[in-house]
Amino acid sequence: MRPKIFRQLCFVALSCLALLATPTPAARGQASAWSQAIRLSSQSSSAWFPDLAADSSGTLHVVWGSSEVADNQRFDTVWYAALKDGQMVIQPVNIQAQPTPIEISAATRPTVIVDAKGKMHLTFRDEFDVFYAQVPIALAKQPTQWSLPQSLGPGYFVYVKTDSKGRLHGFVTENLRSDDCPICFHIYYTASDDDGENWSELKDVSVVINGAAKPQIFIDAEDNIHLAWEMGRGGGLGQLSRPVKIAYATSYDRGTTWTTPIAFVPLDAQSEARTPALAMDGRGNLIMAFHSLTDDLIYSIVSTDKGRNWSSPQRIPGLWGSLAVYNAVLDCLSMTVDSAGDIHLVSVGRTAQDQTVLSVLHTQWNGSWSVPDVIHTQQPGPTGDVPQWPRIAMGEGNRLHVAWYLRRGGLQNNITDEEIPNYEIWYSTATTNAPVVAVQPVPTLIPLSTVRAAATSIITPTQAPVLPVGNRVPPGTGTNLSWLRSELDDYLRLAISLAPALAVLVLVFGILRLRRR
Repeated sequence: MRPKIFRQLCFVALSCLALLATPTPAARGQASAWSQAIRLSSQSSSAWFPDLAADSSGTLHVVWGSSEVADNQRFDTVWYAALKDGQMVIQPVNIQAQPTPIEISAATRPTVIVDAKGKMHLTFRDEFDVFYAQVPIALAKQPTQWSLPQSLGPGYFVYVKTDSKGRLHGFVTENLRSDDCPICFHIYYTASDDDGENWSELKDVSVVINGAAKPQIFIDAEDNIHLAWEMGRGGGLGQLSRPVKIAYATSYDRGTTWTTPIAFVPLDAQSEARTPALAMDGRGNLIMAFHSLTDDLIYSIVSTDKGRNWSSPQRIPGLWGSLAVYNAVLDCLSMTVDSAGDIHLVSVGRTAQDQTVLSVLHTQWNGSWSVPDVIHTQQPGPTGDVPQWPRIAMGEGNRLHVAWYLRRGGLQNNITDEEIPNYEIWYSTATTNAPVVAVQPVPTLIPLSTVRAAATSIITPTQAPVLPVGNRVPPGTGTNLSWLRSELDDYLRLAISLAPALAVLVLVFGILRLRRR
């Protein structure tokens, strides 16, 4: 073989090797295949309104509301479970129970956060009041280790968030009656600097003469508090009469003062919108997504100056709302941010205008929105089942956790029906191409000195079976989710893709050795 031809062959072989060895960037916005959805709640009770948070060890904590009967007494309850790597590590247990004097229970609507000190903070409600409680994370599965529920006043929605300095920020919606609006829930703010022992006096931060529902809170890296909510008449049972718009307010001094709320007109003066969600990407862009009732589409707006000014609305491509299929007034959007600074949004909706079934959908922001991918599509079945209230959390920097509740018979029944509801909590997980954040053990705390006495009304904990959707399980896996895509799969695919180039290289070097003999 001529030296020139040989050199050309070597160059071609090495070029092929370099081309194949160059990592192909993952399609932006695409998570790994979402795990097959599993049911978290028990078959024996109706469950709805999940919330979730991941701690530094990568463990996911999930809470949801339910109603139970024990000793001829009905209780409004909160259930808790924990998962690791998509598998249940703490079976569902009832951690809070408030007796109710009425036959139809209240939706407890629990929310949960975990802090860097190793504590879990919980809010929930009963028919009359909203409550706050806390527990060392390691003891969360023990009902008697939770602090005594502390009432934050009468109200409906209640949330607690923490900032970088450890201050707890609380938000409560409470009815502010007036001659002009006898049922108009406002958003009140409170704070605690002693880890939830004492709270400041409630302060009205929504102030506009209108009702409020579904407050969404995001605290950025500078501890600015961003608050968005649905604005309209009402607010009882978490619902507003139309027309409904979105309002927004900010505190730039950790809750001491608040800006005058802005009432967004999303598209035009007659347009309506609901279900805001807030997050800030790694480039400092504050993003708000919302569902436009005017055209049943999902839009987003951007602020580059921490909420002082906003862009015009831009439609999220390929994403339709749920209104054409089901008027989900109890629905929401939810956001989280990964270690690369990308925002992940989950919603219930459609990927085509003529789609007649609803899906739980995920899309990602990295300066623009990706095409949505489907987490789970709910076939209505004979009872007209629909998914609602999707919530998302980030663990380990790149693991997405999503929970929602399945409303059995949603297409046939309305919330005002007196039938006993039949709802279920479902969960799925996926990983993104963001860097993994190394897990850290959760700090060990001494049990709280003030704990709930064993005699307090706590329903005997029961274990809920974890069932795959439609009883379909990948062969040989049971309820083990080890069949999910892992990082080792990438190395395997890389080795396979390099095989042809390596074969060419071996051949070239073989020819070279023969020529030298």
